[in-house]
Amino acid sequence: MGLIKNNQYFKSLPKDVADVLEKFDPKKPIFQFTPIPTFRTSLEKEKYWATEFERWNVGHNGLPATLYFMATQGMLKNRITGGLERPVCRDVDLYLHTRLELAKKQKRSAGILKGRGVGLSTLFGILANHTMLTKPGSNINMTSKDQPTLAKIFSDKLIVCYENLHKDIRPEEKNRNETKQTSYLAVKSEYVNQFGETKEGVSTIFARETSDSDKSASSFSGSGAALGLYDELPLHRRKNKLLNSSIECYRNPRTKELDGFLIWGGTVEDTLTNDDLMEFKKTVEKSDTWKSDIIFLDCLWGFQKTNTDYTGWTDWENGQIWYEKEIESMISKSDDEAIRSFKKNNPRSVNDIFELAQGGYWEDDVASIAKQHYDELIAVPEAKMPLVTGNLFRNGRKSTFMPSAKGFCEVIEQPKAGVKYFIGVDGAASQENTTNSSDKDRSKVSATVMKIYESPEGLNFAPVCQYTELPKQMEKCYEVLTALATWYNAKVHIESNQGQATGIVTYFINQNLEDYLFALQAEVGTHILKKKAIYGQYRTDQILSKQIDLGNIYLRKHCKDIFIPSLMYEIAFANHTDNFDRLSSFLTVLAIAWPLINKPIQKENKIQQFIEHPVMVRNQDGSWGWGMKRQYLVNPHEHTNNLLPDTYSRQ
Repeated sequence: MGLIKNNQYFKSLPKDVADVLEKFDPKKPIFQFTPIPTFRTSLEKEKYWATEFERWNVGHNGLPATLYFMATQGMLKNRITGGLERPVCRDVDLYLHTRLELAKKQKRSAGILKGRGVGLSTLFGILANHTMLTKPGSNINMTSKDQPTLAKIFSDKLIVCYENLHKDIRPEEKNRNETKQTSYLAVKSEYVNQFGETKEGVSTIFARETSDSDKSASSFSGSGAALGLYDELPLHRRKNKLLNSSIECYRNPRTKELDGFLIWGGTVEDTLTNDDLMEFKKTVEKSDTWKSDIIFLDCLWGFQKTNTDYTGWTDWENGQIWYEKEIESMISKSDDEAIRSFKKNNPRSVNDIFELAQGGYWEDDVASIAKQHYDELIAVPEAKMPLVTGNLFRNGRKSTFMPSAKGFCEVIEQPKAGVKYFIGVDGAASQENTTNSSDKDRSKVSATVMKIYESPEGLNFAPVCQYTELPKQMEKCYEVLTALATWYNAKVHIESNQGQATGIVTYFINQNLEDYLFALQAEVGTHILKKKAIYGQYRTDQILSKQIDLGNIYLRKHCKDIFIPSLMYEIAFANHTDNFDRLSSFLTVLAIAWPLINKPIQKENKIQQFIEHPVMVRNQDGSWGWGMKRQYLVNPHEHTNNLLPDTYSRQ
């Protein structure tokens, strides 16, 4: 009926979602409320409510069960007038309830990312009432970013709906309590069990503060629940602690499936710092830990040009005009911060939600370059990327690379004769089997191989290999590091903040590979002890600041030469809070290779001999295709790729 055709978000929906939406005519209301009739007999009343109860479980006329309940039994308080009114059944409700129903059927949870005006807290209040009626005896967990917000949801959303349910169906209130930390409602209702017996069930709603301490964040753990409703999660101070500790509440202890249903979400406000944003971005990226389907809601959902004859359908055309005018006005005033704030509260894409403020890890122009290149890089089909994963195996001073989909080495180019390479290493504090191996955020061992210079047509001054692993045994990663060094014939420099420099250095020495270690000169005051070399370096804040300065200079010129997506991700979304092992190893190698990267190249005029071979090249439109690479038999430049001296004086 034209709904899918006119909506860019519907076009990419799974067929089962699109089929629901296409049943409705966007020129007519999705649902029109019919008042509950006056019953002439008890039998009439029983039949009516029996039919309604079935619809609250299976849906009706294309409406998901929860949406039908909301449209017929829901009640909300007008945010402006304070008066009570029936909710309008909107297209955003149809879309959202359909997605939630599919997630629940697939025994998954759901995470909702949205702008203002969707009505998530209203939804949560109505869903809690729906569960009380359809699952007598069930537990329901509710929380929000802080206690004041939670108390408002409990009183203005959940209780308003409960107290305005029709007297024939409203469960009997058994207990209600509201304290500083917890709001509580228990209701009693009858149900018929699997044996046909009439029983009495007590449903309980626990609305708990979970943000003020680690203990409160774990307050749901240890108890089962049919429904979990976590509002304003992006603003929650202990969101990961809350999710990690409570997911078991909704899991069947026998089958380990999510028989309970957890819904979390909210608006990502512009008041969040860059580090807050990156923390929540990691929460979203780890959503499969909680088996969460991520549902993004465009800010234009619900937009209306006027309130005349409002039928619940979004006016997408006029919404787009309004949005563009708002952005245009701010652009004309060169107000970048206002634009960012507007987009964050009115997101058109997930990228708007996670747009960082100025003053982040990189300088503003570099941050923009890095994000743009990362987006371009991940848009390249995997089959067209010049990257191979695999593992390295060493025999003495010779190493062999074996491609493997489960490998820990990501290789852009294998070693080339006459080309100089350096390796930077970021160590780990401990191996996997000595700590909680389920903690995916722990420090890993990472090494970046930096290629210096090959030829004008070659890939120059770029990372050509990345190795990152949380090893089961430290000796395993030490062996891979020696294999990398011998394979690329590269000097290895180690950042020793995790205390691993000693172990790595000892392993290299014991394997008679000390000559591959990059040595710093020991200093006493202003005097250099020329006969004593130091392997590894503790990275102080001052050293890190200098590395970031070099990174800004490097990325302006060479960002487009980085073809390792996992490394580019950490560069693009760098911050001072999260653990970025690949980025640390990249900065470590950049610092020691910088004298050669920054060395001027003087051209020669004489004609050079070369051979050609096919390689992957980037086309003008950003896509990848085959091209011919020219391999010079004699280096056409004066750039010599000479080794750095074995000793290096810190500036």
